[in-house]
Amino acid sequence: MQTQAIDKERKLLCSGVLVLTAANLLVKVLGFLYKVPLNALLGDEMANINAAYAIYTVLFTISTAGIPSAVALLISSARAKGRYEKIDEILEVSLSVLLGCGFFLSVLLLALARPLSLWNSGGDSFLCLLAISPALFFVAASSVFRGYFQGFQQMTPTAVSELIEAGGKTVFGVAFVILGMWGFGLSQGISAALSIGGITLGIALGTLYLFIHYLRSKRKNLLFVSSPASKRKGKDKTKKTVLSALLSVALPIALTSAMMNLSNLVDAQCMRPLLSLYYGDAGVAKSIYSDYSTGALTLYNMPGVLIYPIASAIVPYISASLARGQRGVAIKTVRSAFRVASLIAMPASLGMSLLASPILRLVFGTDADMAENTGGLLSVLAIAVFFVALLTVSNATLQAIGKSKKPLISVAVGLCVKVLTSVLLTARIGAVAAPIGTVLFFVSVVSINLYFLKKEFSFSLALGETFFRPFFTSLCAVLGAGVCFYALYPILGNHLSVLFAVAVAVLLYVPLIFLFRCVGKEDLRLLPFGRKMQALARKKKKFG
Repeated sequence: MQTQAIDKERKLLCSGVLVLTAANLLVKVLGFLYKVPLNALLGDEMANINAAYAIYTVLFTISTAGIPSAVALLISSARAKGRYEKIDEILEVSLSVLLGCGFFLSVLLLALARPLSLWNSGGDSFLCLLAISPALFFVAASSVFRGYFQGFQQMTPTAVSELIEAGGKTVFGVAFVILGMWGFGLSQGISAALSIGGITLGIALGTLYLFIHYLRSKRKNLLFVSSPASKRKGKDKTKKTVLSALLSVALPIALTSAMMNLSNLVDAQCMRPLLSLYYGDAGVAKSIYSDYSTGALTLYNMPGVLIYPIASAIVPYISASLARGQRGVAIKTVRSAFRVASLIAMPASLGMSLLASPILRLVFGTDADMAENTGGLLSVLAIAVFFVALLTVSNATLQAIGKSKKPLISVAVGLCVKVLTSVLLTARIGAVAAPIGTVLFFVSVVSINLYFLKKEFSFSLALGETFFRPFFTSLCAVLGAGVCFYALYPILGNHLSVLFAVAVAVLLYVPLIFLFRCVGKEDLRLLPFGRKMQALARKKKKFG
């Protein structure tokens, strides 16, 4: 019976990673379809959207970031122990707390929109802040339901809701701008706020879907079996216990995530004024920040779509394994997660660094200054992609083993490094200080996280499996892509040359990871289509 339970959990883990990966890829595609036309329509007004979104992200993170993980951990642990009666209380308490918090922060952002906009953009982002403030209420509710389904290792509702949010943002956001500018002759500033309104509407629709899906699932008894014990006396006391457990897990995660987002806020708040001093021209500073936040940061965040599903899926799996006393299973899962994250992030990091400007020209071809302003910045920033992957997995592991407070220390140290680097170096070397500070931030946080994992979980990172093999394999593939691009560029131009170079990189990389034995059987279940790859690799006998 125990073996069957483990096999079932593994299948849920595999399907969860696959579903979330597919959804995240589509979300990123929709994100491009949102940002690229908006950048062409609004130009430097994108700086105001990005500035408002940076503040929203911090408030969103403070209120909700730890909730999905906390709810998932509590529910997965309750399921592993057979305590189904606790699930109702977990959901009820989580919703009560989050809806109140979301409403409070929405009102707070509305009230502080004017001073915040004066602080971060000289007042230009005021309307954008007003438009996005209601979203804080809706994301509070959606985060609880996502954690609820994640606790059952059911990732499809989360994936669908993310697609609804992204689709709503893209369709309504772009449509509102076109209607505002061309239909009513509104200014770019007002149209930018209308675009932010599209984001809020998309989030509201995604939340509505999750609520309807929950009601349908509950009626059909597809998610849990109610227990008579849930009606026992002392239910209020149980709720207090659940609240205490929820907050003990959620608060450290939320604070850690908020501090992570403060890293982006440092750029949003400091980059423009510091660059204004460096160049002596506020207009140039705004243009560079707009291109950096719209172009470089967007591309830099792309590889995460393949890493975050792994982190989301392993949290309840590791928690359930530890609750059943299967520490060895948990350790194997963590090692696989680190290897897979490295195999995904390393080629993305090196490839983006080598071909930064060509990729920017391909994606943002309508913006002539984008590649010139941010090509070099993205080349440096891309180095952080690898460390972001390691950080994502290490944070998830620390959360799953009940050490969610430890990343607070790591991120606090990294944030100090980021602030000092940005403030001290921008005045001397200009805009490149921002990506350098980001790289140093993630290197610092990952290093401290790995120390905590070794101390608290007796887990140490195998450098050969996690770094050296993926680095050598990725370097071979990326160099092949570079040769392909520069050979074809005079003939085919930028766009086709980039596409051919990416294709060459993939065709080289996939067989090389098996040739150099970078991946094992346990790792493949964390990859999309892992079962088919596992069967193929078993035939070829290329496992390490």
